[in-house]
Amino acid sequence: MMFFVSLLVGLLSVNAENQGVYIENAWPGGFKGYIRLAPTVDLHGWKIRVKFNNPVGTLEVWNVKMIHNSTDKTEFVMTNIDTNGFLMAGKNLKLDFLVRGTVDTNHFGTLTLETGNTGTITTQPTMLKTVQTKSHATYQITTGTHSTIKENGGPTVTTVGFDRSRMKHDYGKAMALSILFYDAQRSGKLPSNNPISWRNDSAMQDNGDGHDLTGGWYDAADHVKFNLPMAEAAHVLGWGLEKFKDAYEHDGKLNDMYDCLRTPLDYFLKCWVPDQKTYWVQVGDVGADHSYWGRAEDMQMARPAYKIRPGAPGSDVAGNTVAALAVGSIVFRQMDGQYSTRLLEAAKTLYDFAKANPGLYSDSIPQAKAFYGSSGWKDEMCEAAAEMYKATNENKYLEDAKTYYESTTAWGYSWDVKQPGCQLLLWEITKDDKYKANIEAFVDSYLPGGSVPITPCGLAWRDKWGPNRYAANAAFIAVIAAADGIGGDKFKNFAMSQINYMLGDNNYNMSYEIGFGNNYPKRPHHRGASCQQNRCVSHSEDNPHILNGGLVGGPGRNDDYQDRREEFVKNEVACDYNAGFQTACAVYLPTKSTNDSYDIFLDCLDQLYEIIKKYGVTHEIIIGGNLNEDLYNPSNNSRRKQKLNELMMECKLKTNSKGLTFINVNGIDTSEIDYFLYTDLKCEPSKRLINLSSNVSDHHPILLRIKCNIAREQQSKNPEKKKRKVKWDKVDTSRYEETISREIGDYVEMLNFDHINIKLIILQAMDPLSNTAKQLDQQKTYGKNKLKLNIWNKEISEFLAANKLAYKNWKTAGRPTNIAIDSILLKEKKLTRKYCRTTIRNEEIRRKHNERHDIIYYNQNDKQKFFKLIRKQRQNGNTFINDLHVDNEVFERDNIING
Repeated sequence: MMFFVSLLVGLLSVNAENQGVYIENAWPGGFKGYIRLAPTVDLHGWKIRVKFNNPVGTLEVWNVKMIHNSTDKTEFVMTNIDTNGFLMAGKNLKLDFLVRGTVDTNHFGTLTLETGNTGTITTQPTMLKTVQTKSHATYQITTGTHSTIKENGGPTVTTVGFDRSRMKHDYGKAMALSILFYDAQRSGKLPSNNPISWRNDSAMQDNGDGHDLTGGWYDAADHVKFNLPMAEAAHVLGWGLEKFKDAYEHDGKLNDMYDCLRTPLDYFLKCWVPDQKTYWVQVGDVGADHSYWGRAEDMQMARPAYKIRPGAPGSDVAGNTVAALAVGSIVFRQMDGQYSTRLLEAAKTLYDFAKANPGLYSDSIPQAKAFYGSSGWKDEMCEAAAEMYKATNENKYLEDAKTYYESTTAWGYSWDVKQPGCQLLLWEITKDDKYKANIEAFVDSYLPGGSVPITPCGLAWRDKWGPNRYAANAAFIAVIAAADGIGGDKFKNFAMSQINYMLGDNNYNMSYEIGFGNNYPKRPHHRGASCQQNRCVSHSEDNPHILNGGLVGGPGRNDDYQDRREEFVKNEVACDYNAGFQTACAVYLPTKSTNDSYDIFLDCLDQLYEIIKKYGVTHEIIIGGNLNEDLYNPSNNSRRKQKLNELMMECKLKTNSKGLTFINVNGIDTSEIDYFLYTDLKCEPSKRLINLSSNVSDHHPILLRIKCNIAREQQSKNPEKKKRKVKWDKVDTSRYEETISREIGDYVEMLNFDHINIKLIILQAMDPLSNTAKQLDQQKTYGKNKLKLNIWNKEISEFLAANKLAYKNWKTAGRPTNIAIDSILLKEKKLTRKYCRTTIRNEEIRRKHNERHDIIYYNQNDKQKFFKLIRKQRQNGNTFINDLHVDNEVFERDNIING
């Protein structure tokens, strides 16, 4: 009998690398992990015994029946449930668990598998977990409250709490889908580029006492327009665009995002009537709206509008709207200056109204209380004042924000609770550590071990109504804080873990964002998506329209979820659900602030340090190109800026906030220069900049600048060195006069700047006078990959035809060696080349002059077009002509000029 049992134990031997107790994450007071069963024979029912090396408070294991635990809270016995009792040989069963109430020490567990009367096997404690990725292995060793992560060939990184998340999902697609969701929520007249085929114009009669109130977003699955959550969503989206504009641009969604934001902002401009001191804050009666299930396009019920005014205040909804308008003015400043100004003017007057009429809007409008009843107004006014300070730089708004500030650790960040946003904005502006402590406390409350419960699969579960919304908004605060220098990788890893959960890292392997991947909610609670023109589908049918990008409310406390349309608590969508989620997705897209560019930046600083040490005494120091940092913007706390500030302090450099955009004298490249560092207090780099004759490099401008100075210095030390004489017989005098006139004209234009004196301009204008002739008598060739231009004129046509005819006659005559014929051929070739050269040079001069003029003009008047020109130049190399196209024949430029 003993032999029989021993034999079965041998048959039950397992793969020791797979079966066991795995602890993934640990934090002060708890940890989580999973139990893996991997038998080599079929199991028809099983029982397991888990023993930890230290007592634990509570152990939650999913998909098992807990049948016993020891009095010392170290050993737990559990058995299978009906659905997982049969386990085939070679298959794995993973059981997630969560432990709360532990001492802060190293934790490990042993697993004993009991299979009825067949035998038992104990797996030794598992301390090492290996995760294989596509390119390398990552080893995670859990010790106490810290997880040490070491990659092959890389440094050791210690993190606290969640695993370091990996870029495993297409965050760009998730972000793009979210924009489509907002497109689907549009009310009123839809634009011609409407991407939602099943949506049309709706609610075209919305008004308040005859005042047009069409437009905006429908709130959720219904068709009421609530300004409080709409403004919160618009503010969060605008804040995200301000911070991570590069991400939208990288994925080609920048214009779509601008269109997305215009919808609520245009609507707010309609709702606010400053001369009447009236702000319309809701359109639609909730009772009548919710009794109708159908398309927005088919609504027939009355849609009353509700307003706040003196005597019926609502500084919460007004303040929230001010924050949206103010951040809108910031993000549209370069894209549409007039629109930005209009938004800011509306924000100013609405802010004054809100400040003068404090109170809760839901007290003034009882119809809103049951759905979006407000609990306070100071937090909204704090966000409003802070955003107004960012938009105007007027100290009165900052002082107001400090007055409205509340030091509490907020329950969440949502349409009703804005303290985390207020605290984070004040940190951006002031860098006061008390605001930093508030943000750290808030995000930490959502981390494992904090006050917010964590589902078995890792979602920070704040409330049953829209748990995804609260987790996504906490992720939003975390990524903005990380961008502002708070929390670092710890905050970003938390944010990514929440977004990853919503995109599929959960017990259903399902995306809670509709349309993402193949497994997502098919029956979300949404009227428009569930109805066609003539019918709405039953509860047992999938929606006929895919509501792309909509983020449904989310799971229950134990990750439980059912895709049922009638389950509106878990399966409804809303405008405020998506806003934080979308920004958190955007932060993980490639931007200009990638690690690669940061490493290059650090290399550049090292070179700069050496240059300053060597040449700082004898040369002025000017920083340009990619080394620029917005040193005078209080909201900028990037690591690039911090490193640059450290260099300034160490090298005792100064800053000057006045500068011009430098355009290379040849029109080849441009670099926008905002600030300059210099060692000579008498130096005026904003003036000296015009005298630069070398291009400012993207990565090493200082090196090139110093080289230029050294060359000039050496030239001045060697006056006996012969200077090249101008070959005036090779200079086209008309072109010389034209070039000089153009150059002098540019300097005259510069006199419009009040910080440049005329003497300096005259002195600097002498260089073109002496150098233009030298430039014009040189037959330079230019680089490859330049633009091509089609040129045609009558003279080229005639000379080309004559050249072809002479060549044809000579060939027909048997190619005789006749001096007269050779002379004719040579003459025709020379004439053709002469006209080709003249045409090319004239066209080059014209094109360079026009583009240079455009860059100067748009830099001063239209930043959007200015940056488009810059991008176009950098994509094409430069604007010089490479080939000449004549009558379908190509003449290589170098061959033509060189003959």
